[in-house]
Amino acid sequence: MRRTFGAAVVAGVLAIGGGAQAATVALENADFNAGWSQADGDFRPGHAGGNPPGWGASGGSGTGHWNPTATSFAGEAAHGGVGWARGNGISNNSNPSMLAQKVAGHTILANTRYTLTMDVGHRADGTGPFGFEIGLLGGLLNGTGEIFAQLTDAASGVQIAPGTFGTVSLVFETGANDSFLGKELYLLIGGTGMGAAFDNASLDASPLSVSAVPEPATWAMMIIGFGAAGSMVRSARRRGGAIYA
Repeated sequence: MRRTFGAAVVAGVLAIGGGAQAATVALENADFNAGWSQADGDFRPGHAGGNPPGWGASGGSGTGHWNPTATSFAGEAAHGGVGWARGNGISNNSNPSMLAQKVAGHTILANTRYTLTMDVGHRADGTGPFGFEIGLLGGLLNGTGEIFAQLTDAASGVQIAPGTFGTVSLVFETGANDSFLGKELYLLIGGTGMGAAFDNASLDASPLSVSAVPEPATWAMMIIGFGAAGSMVRSARRRGGAIYA
């Protein structure tokens, strides 16, 4: 006779864990080619309605859509239109030195690795120090939202020489109880000093593989099951019987 114990417990334990593949989150005008500045050298500032489509913010003079020439970037043909921002970097409200995009149809997920990747350009003909900031914000872009992830040029570890672009990535893993979960997600990009150019944005959201903690009822079932198995083994030994797995 075959006796089996704790089948439900074993099945429950085996079901814990697992994960899913990374998902690319759709962005509007991620390559910044849609915009007002189409001819080489054209720049239209935000206060003149020139912010790139999908990348609104304050419409200030420190942002805009730009189609740079080889004077600024030797490989400008590979980039076409770019977003431009300069001033004080990013913040949780609409400031004149930042571009922002609300990610349509997406709210911030728990236990997820978010990866924001962008090309950032350091113009060759600029004056002053070069710097940039990129970030992720949960909530509203009105001073109440929370910038929960941020990357600066110094922290990126990427050296971007004048006249070139470099690729940078901001990676952040959400937990199960973060205050910004379920809120709207904004991408923030800003330049500091003389400013920075931005191009080819992408955003991935990868579910993390989390080892689930059994509920109290499951723990109770496991303890009872193992206790019953031990009692039967001891009883069989006293009777001289055999237990088969």
